Amino acid sequence: MSAADHSLHLVAWVALRALPPERAFAVVKRVGRWLPQRRDRADVARAARRLRLGTCLSRAMTVSARAPGSEVVIGVQKPGEFGAHAWVEVGGEPLKADDVFGEEIARLRRD
Repeated sequence: MSAADHSLHLVAWVALRALPPERAFAVVKRVGRWLPQRRDRADVARAARRLRLGTCLSRAMTVSARAPGSEVVIGVQKPGEFGAHAWVEVGGEPLKADDVFGEEIARLRRD
């Protein structure tokens, strides 16, 4: 993973601790627009696989911030159960089919 990805991931991680997810993503997107953009799905998927630290939400925001047309999706388990997960979708399709989790509660658009 590049130094730019590490730096952007740190921005995402810190922003999520200080701001609600929508505002944190706005910050990450602003910073991400200064970095080279990932233009094809394969490049976006490769970047997602390389990010290992942090939370699923901080990783999804980091990847999406450099992928025009992508979205961060947040899902939760059914009422009465505990669990949540965030993933990246490109063109309305998840990068990995097994990333989809529970009921969608939020969709944060890159563009």
